[in-house]
Formats: sequence, C-alpha cells, structure tokens
Amino acid sequence: MAPGTIDTVINAGVSDFRRNMLQHRIPIGRAGHVDDVAAACLYLASDAARYVTGSTLAVDGGWTAS
Repeated sequence: MAPGTIDTVINAGVSDFRRNMLQHRIPIGRAGHVDDVAAACLYLASDAARYVTGSTLAVDGGWTAS
C-alpha cells in the first residue's frame, strides 16, 4: 500500500495555499480520505485479490500515473 496525500489530522497545520497547490496537482482533484485507503486495504484482504502478489497498490488519486 502506497497512499498519497491523505486528508488526516496530521495535515491540519498545512496552509490553505499549500493544500490548494497539492490538490491542483492530484489528477483526481482532491486529497484522499481515510476511507479511500481503508477500501483499498479491504480489497487486498478480500478474495477478490487472491491472485495479487508482490505488488504495491498506489492509492494516490493518480499522482504516480501522471
């Protein structure tokens, strides 16, 4: 799991300018939510991912793909 910018309490001190600058660079147009990461973890823990091995799942709104 490789999460990108996730909107959490630890980011509360980030200025609005910096937050807007980061969100503008994320292709999906927003920071991630904790639920986005949780859903990806649930997928990896489910039978749907039973054939997924040796992979790093980027949960970053398209940041690494752009």
